[in-house]
Amino acid sequence: MFGSKVEGQQTGLTGYSIKTLRYRYSEWGEDGGAGAELYDHQTDPHELKNLAADPRQKQRAQQLSRQLRQRIAAARKKPAGITQIQFENRWRVR
Repeated sequence: MFGSKVEGQQTGLTGYSIKTLRYRYSEWGEDGGAGAELYDHQTDPHELKNLAADPRQKQRAQQLSRQLRQRIAAARKKPAGITQIQFENRWRVR
């Protein structure tokens, strides 16, 4: 399973995706509020049919949404023992 963050060039929306061996699920905007996409790469390798609103795929979309949100939350956690380096006058040119 892979995850990624994408920023829309036309809309300025931020989206997150998660990909399994078979599916790619994406959410756009804050908590997916601007839409979702679900593609089955086994039957639709070119991602032409968005299955996110298909009632038959509701459970799968919910499962992938939970996994995506868990990955986002994990990525946002600051690792223990790591501190940000602070530089004074870091933009100073000599």
